[in-house]
Amino acid sequence: MLCAFEKTIAEFATTSRLFGPTERILLAVSGGVDSVAMAGGLVRLTEAGVITVEFVIGHVNHNLRGSAADKDQEFVAALAKRLGLRLITRSVDVRRYATQNKLSIETAARNLRAGALAEIANETGSKTIATAHHKNDNAETIVHRLLRGTGLRGLGGIWPKRDFPVGVTFVRPLLCVTRAQIIQYCKSTGLDWRGDHTNDDVSFTRNRIRHLLLPVLKEECNGSLVEELASLSQNCRLL
Repeated sequence: MLCAFEKTIAEFATTSRLFGPTERILLAVSGGVDSVAMAGGLVRLTEAGVITVEFVIGHVNHNLRGSAADKDQEFVAALAKRLGLRLITRSVDVRRYATQNKLSIETAARNLRAGALAEIANETGSKTIATAHHKNDNAETIVHRLLRGTGLRGLGGIWPKRDFPVGVTFVRPLLCVTRAQIIQYCKSTGLDWRGDHTNDDVSFTRNRIRHLLLPVLKEECNGSLVEELASLSQNCRLL
């Protein structure tokens, strides 16, 4: 029997038409709580017969955190084995790429990760890549874009499903849940995850928004900011 969290993502996947029948999906799993919940939850949906797709796990080692990054990869390998899924990994040199192309670490990591995942998708015959973006990520994205002077299109936030020039479709099956719900799901189902200290480093713009700006905005909205921005982005996508 599916729990409330699993039912929520099942309904979202259906209404957003994230998956086609008998499709192979690449799950982007870092080892963090979000991607672990996504992998565990989607496997449960296949076991319950709610969706009929085949999953492969893709892990990208950014080589930014020394031995901790290697332990992340080992953790994901163990998770894949536990879930009975095939695992494909890629290693990228984010710092070198950032220096060569005069990019921030954030942008370099995002570019290399997308490229590596697209390679894995092509290698495994996966036309779709699932990432674990959730409602809180969507709120951060909208606030970030507002600070940069976005228009209505930018207020659409993170789309549940988007085609990319690299020849694959990215889907976000957890865009219907919050980070708090994700953590609770992993705790209730016995799914462990890896922590990443760089997520607390406020020298990165995204982290400053997450840890310094959003808490203030949430207070002004009586704690409802994430849900209100989720509703805003949904409405903007319909325009």
